[in-house]
Amino acid sequence: MTADGELNEAMAAEVEEMLRDGRIEGLVRQVQKAYPGLSHEADAAVGHAVEALIRKSPSPDKPPFSYLAACAYNEIKRIGKFRASNVSLDGLRDESDWEPAYDEWSAEERALVDETYKELMAHVATWENNNVRIVTEAYLEAVNSGGPPKAAEVADELSVVTGNEVSEDEVRTWKSRGFKRLRTYVNDQRTREQEGQR
Repeated sequence: MTADGELNEAMAAEVEEMLRDGRIEGLVRQVQKAYPGLSHEADAAVGHAVEALIRKSPSPDKPPFSYLAACAYNEIKRIGKFRASNVSLDGLRDESDWEPAYDEWSAEERALVDETYKELMAHVATWENNNVRIVTEAYLEAVNSGGPPKAAEVADELSVVTGNEVSEDEVRTWKSRGFKRLRTYVNDQRTREQEGQR
C-alpha cells in the first residue's frame, strides 16, 4: 500500500504495459471519437486518468484499464461541463461581446451544456431573493437559447412580473450578484468533484 499521492508501483507497471501494447493510445482515440468537440483535450483527460491510477491506493477493485477508461471519460465530461458552464457564464459578462458558439459544438457537448443549464437553473430556483433569482434565470434561459437579452428587456419583464418599476441599473446589479453566486456554486462543485476523485 502507498500513502496518498505516492506512486503505486504495481499500477505504474500496468501503465507501462498499456503504453507498450498501445491501449493508452487507443483510449485517447476512443475519447476523441466519443467527444469530437473536445478532441484536443483527450490527451489531458487520459493523462489525468493515468496519474489517478498510478497514485491509487489501494489498487482499484476493477481491472486497471477499466479504471483508467472510466477516469478518462469522467475527466473529459468534467472538462466539457466546465467549458460549457464557463463559456456560458463568461459570455454573459459583456453583452456587446456575445458570440454564441453552439453551432460549432458536437451533440455530446450540447448535451453537456443542457445538463449544466438544468443544474444551474435548479440551483437558482432555491434562491430566496426574488429579484436576483428572476434576473439570473432570465439570463440563463437566454444562454441556453443562444443569445443574451438586453437589460432593458429584462427590466420590462421584471416590472410586469413584480408590478413595480424596475430600472436597467437594477437589472445589471441583480445580474452581477446572481452570477457571482453562480460562479461560487460552480467553483464549489468543481472542488467537490476533484476531492471525490482523490
